[in-house]
Formats: sequence, structure tokens, C-alpha cells
Amino acid sequence: MNLHLESYQEELDKLTQLEAVTKKIRKLHQDYEQLCFNVSKADGTISMEELQRMTVYKFYRYKQLLIEYKKPRNKKNQDD
Repeated sequence: MNLHLESYQEELDKLTQLEAVTKKIRKLHQDYEQLCFNVSKADGTISMEELQRMTVYKFYRYKQLLIEYKKPRNKKNQDD
């Protein structure tokens, strides 16, 4: 009987770990969707769907370039 309890406990532990991983994946996906939404709104010309179809590198590079483009320029740069 003790063997069955250990087996059930192992299965429960596995399910608990799986649940934790699933929860983390959902959170990462929600964060990614929020980031796509924010970039889409900041750009104004690209949709969330277009951003989501980009590769990871292209997406983050696009985000980086958008931030640099939208960054307020200081007075010295505006005079040039």
C-alpha cells in the first residue's frame, strides 16, 4: 500500500510541476501580447498580427529601432 501512495505522490508532484510550467508559459505569452500591442500602438502603422509573424530577432530589432526613432531628441541634436 505504501508503494501506491509513493506512486500517487510522484504523479501529483509531476502534475504540480507541469501546472507551474504551464502557468509561466501563459504569463510569458500574455506579456508578449502586451508588448506587441504597445509596439503596434507606438508605431501606428503595423498591426499586432504583423508583429507576431516576425521572427524573434526581427521583432526585437524593430522594437529597438522604434524606441530610438521615437526617443525625444535633445536640443543639440535638433539644431543639427
